[in-house]
Amino acid sequence: MKIKKEAEAKPAKPVRRGDEDEDEDDLGADVLPPDSLITLVQPELPSLSRLWLAMLRDYALLTLPAEFSSQLPPDGGAFYTPETIDTARLHYRSSWAPVLHAVALWLNSNGFEVNDNQEDHSLTPSKVPNALQGSSSSAKMLEDSVKDRMHLMLGVSIEFLCFPRPEEPIEHVMSCLQALSTLLETPCAKTHMAEDQLLAVELLNVLHRLLLTRDPPAVQLQVTTVVQETIRAAVDHLQQQRANRGKEDEGEKDSLTGLGEGGDTGELVPGKSLVYAAMELLVFILVRHIPQLNSRVKESPSHAPLRPQRLPDESARLVANTVSILAELPSLCSPAGATTILPTVLFLITGVLKETAIKAPDNSVPVPVSAALQGIKTIITSPLAQEESIQTQWTTLIRSSLASVLEYSHPGKANTYMH
Repeated sequence: MKIKKEAEAKPAKPVRRGDEDEDEDDLGADVLPPDSLITLVQPELPSLSRLWLAMLRDYALLTLPAEFSSQLPPDGGAFYTPETIDTARLHYRSSWAPVLHAVALWLNSNGFEVNDNQEDHSLTPSKVPNALQGSSSSAKMLEDSVKDRMHLMLGVSIEFLCFPRPEEPIEHVMSCLQALSTLLETPCAKTHMAEDQLLAVELLNVLHRLLLTRDPPAVQLQVTTVVQETIRAAVDHLQQQRANRGKEDEGEKDSLTGLGEGGDTGELVPGKSLVYAAMELLVFILVRHIPQLNSRVKESPSHAPLRPQRLPDESARLVANTVSILAELPSLCSPAGATTILPTVLFLITGVLKETAIKAPDNSVPVPVSAALQGIKTIITSPLAQEESIQTQWTTLIRSSLASVLEYSHPGKANTYMH
């Protein structure tokens, strides 16, 4: 951060190219290339990453409720002492979010490997924080543990997203969400999240609550990115489980039918089911942008039927992302669980198609329409469609949905529909 401020404050030295009389023609000659800053920062990243992690540990400790104050280190943290704790707390409150995002980017690019044994010759011993000098073996193990880093990153993120203060800058919310999505792109984080389903459920519930208070489209869009990464991590983990189980049982199909959410009964338990938590959040987003999808709104006596209309660009992208995630949810379920959610998933996807499929002046296809059609294709081609135990029911639901799509596109219904 200090390097960034210095780079912004100090004028760049002129870069000479050719003859001096060409300066007026080459206005960019005095400007450094856009990637020049990274060449300055790159050598410092190993030591910076360790300091960022130390700062996040400080921040995590200083945000503990008052009743846990006894757990604070008696000698202070990496960058504060007991005498400066109040000042440090105020400073961290305004600077933690960019640091969280920076750590996520670093861990993403290095696969969660931070070389703590590498000496930092740029700092003299007197300038190195006490907590980073002669750290105990337990602290060393903590720094080397991928799981502990995950707990630190997720703990800081979830704690903030649970109760963001009204005066909190929207940039902090975005940085936190971007850090989460960046983190969940890594194989280590995907595995950690997929193996701890209750943690994934908690994360989605927190994101759902966040949308109740922070509704800028950019925030909603970033939330869907985090949700999508979480769902894909769970899907990849389930596919690996099925592959391993198939090898162990020599391909016996009966042993695989119980894998996935819903098990043999198809029941999705609120508070424990990742699919249920995702459905709640995704339905909330869709109804917010397309109120007609809410059956209660349609049945209200005061409700005036609305004609399909073109969504604003940001809303269109958001709805498209939401539909794409919806189409992936059956893949997280057992055959019985998939048939539990399939009617709702198809109802929502075909509803989006109905409410957004309008002719554009340039004959372009709206983004939500493309996503809805792709979502239907994903469901039709799902391996679950070939499961003997649910094949008839699955096929019936698909046929019903396709019939609805054809009905929506009937020329006699309304001239505004795409057909």
